[in-house]
Amino acid sequence: MNYSRGLFQSDSLVVNQGVCREEREARFYSGRRMKSSRVPKAQRDLPKQLALSRQMLLIVVFALSLGAVVPALGQSTFGSVRGVVQDNTSAVISDTQVVLHSTDENTERTVTADTSGNFIFENVKAGKYSLRAHHDGFADTALTGISVEARQDLRLTVSLNVEAQSTTVEVTSGGDQINTENATLGDSKDNLQMTQLPLNNRATTTSPLGALALSPNVQTDSSGNIALGGASSSMVNFSVDGISTANVRQNGALQDAYPSQEGIAAVKVTSFNNSAEFSQIGDVTFTTKNGTNNFHGSVFEYLQNQALDATPDGFSSKAPKKFNTFGFSLGGPVTIPHLYGRHDKTFFFVDYEGNRRTTAAAQQFEVPTQAERNGDLSGFNPSLAPIPAASISQTAKALLTHIPLPNVNGQSGFNYENFQSTPARTDGADLRIDQTITSKQSAYARFSRKNITSDFANAFLPNDVDSTHNRSFLFSHTYTITPKLLNEFRYGFTNVTTSVNFPIQGSDALVSSILLE
Repeated sequence: MNYSRGLFQSDSLVVNQGVCREEREARFYSGRRMKSSRVPKAQRDLPKQLALSRQMLLIVVFALSLGAVVPALGQSTFGSVRGVVQDNTSAVISDTQVVLHSTDENTERTVTADTSGNFIFENVKAGKYSLRAHHDGFADTALTGISVEARQDLRLTVSLNVEAQSTTVEVTSGGDQINTENATLGDSKDNLQMTQLPLNNRATTTSPLGALALSPNVQTDSSGNIALGGASSSMVNFSVDGISTANVRQNGALQDAYPSQEGIAAVKVTSFNNSAEFSQIGDVTFTTKNGTNNFHGSVFEYLQNQALDATPDGFSSKAPKKFNTFGFSLGGPVTIPHLYGRHDKTFFFVDYEGNRRTTAAAQQFEVPTQAERNGDLSGFNPSLAPIPAASISQTAKALLTHIPLPNVNGQSGFNYENFQSTPARTDGADLRIDQTITSKQSAYARFSRKNITSDFANAFLPNDVDSTHNRSFLFSHTYTITPKLLNEFRYGFTNVTTSVNFPIQGSDALVSSILLE
C-alpha cells in the first residue's frame, strides 16, 4: 500500500487585504459606442483614455496590494522574537536600532523600534541568538544566551541606561522562556533530552516518536496511537519541518517517516488551545538540525542482547536476541578548498542511522506424533482402528512434511516449541543544506530516506518479509521584503510505500497439490 502526504504553500506573513486564500482578478469593461449625430472630441478620444485608464488602474491595484496589508499566518515552524526598548524608568525609547545575531550561522538581522519602542523579528529559525540595541545617548545593551524554539513567540525587554562613557551592558541568558504571547500550552524537548534521558525507545524502533514519552500531556491508547490532552488520536497533527507526517489512511502518525534522532533538533508538543492554522486540537512538530559555522558531529551505537533477559515461560532457554543501532552525524560550513569557502553563507548537516536486529518469536504448538502420521489415532480414541497406509491422502502426507515432529514431552497443551527467527534491517539517511542568500533572504532544503526490511513469523510456514520505503523532501525560502512585509515559500512531501511479501503463491501451491494426487 502507498501512503503519501504533501504540502504546497506560499505563505505571506503580510498579504493583500481581502485576497488571503482566494483568487482575485481585475476585469475591465468598455462601453459600446452609441450612435449620435454629433460626436464630441472628448468622446472621440475615449478609446485612448480607456487604454490609459487600464494601465493606470493596474499600477494603482499593484500599489494598493503592497500598501493595504493585513497579517496572515501560514503553517510554519519558524518562531519570532519581539519586545520593547525602554530606559531605567520604564519609559519607551523609539528609533532604537535592534540587531538579532545568530550565533550558529554568524548572520544578523536589523530592525528599528517604532514610536512605541516595540520591535519584532519574524520567521526566526530555531537556534541560539544574541541581541544588541543601540541608541544615541544611551549605552549599548547586549542580551546573550537567547534560545528560540520552533513556533515560539519569544518576548524580550531591552533596558538602556544613559551613556556615561563608551560602555556596553551585557546581560547573559536574558531570554525569558515563559510564554506570554498566547494561551497555548505546550512542551518542548531538545536533542540532548531526547537522546540522553533514560528512554528505551531505541530498543524497539528507530523512530523518534518514542521520545514523546517525555511529554507530560501524551497518552497512548490500546492500539499504540498517540493522543494529547485527553483528545482522541485522530485530533493530533504530526509534522517534520512543517510537512505533514500524519497517516492519511488511519488515525495517528506514520511510524517511521522521520529523520534519525541524531538529526532532530527539538520536538514541540502542543496539547491545548492550539493555533487554528494547524487545524487540530493537538500538534507534534519535529524540527531538524541545521549546520552551523563550526563543525560538530557525533558517533553512536546502541547494543542490546539476551544476556540479561528472562527465560520465556515454558521454555528451557532464552530467546536469541541481538539489537544494534548505530550511526553518525556531521554538520558545519560548506567549504571546498580553492573553489568555495564562503563561511556564514552555506551550511550542511548529514546523518546516517542503521539498525540490525536478530530476534526470535517464541512458538508453542501441538503437532502430530510419528504414530499419528502413520495412521494410528488411538491416542485420541482407543476404539479407533489404524488407518491403512494406502488410504492416507497424498496431499496430507505432503502437508505433514512441513510440520515438524514433537520435541517436548510431558507438557500440557503443546509438544513442540521453537524460536522462530525474525530478522530486521533499517538504513536511514538525512541531508539538509542551508543557504544565507542575502541579509534579507535565506533558504534551506532537506531530503530524508529510510528503508526497513523486517520478517514476521508464521506457524510452520516461511516468514512474511515486509519492506517499507520512506521518503521526505522539503524546500523553504524566506524573504524579508520590508521589516513589516515577509514571505515564506514552503514545498514538501512525505511518501511511504509498504509491501508485504510471502514466498508461497496460493496458485502454485494448489497446482502442486493436484499433481501430488
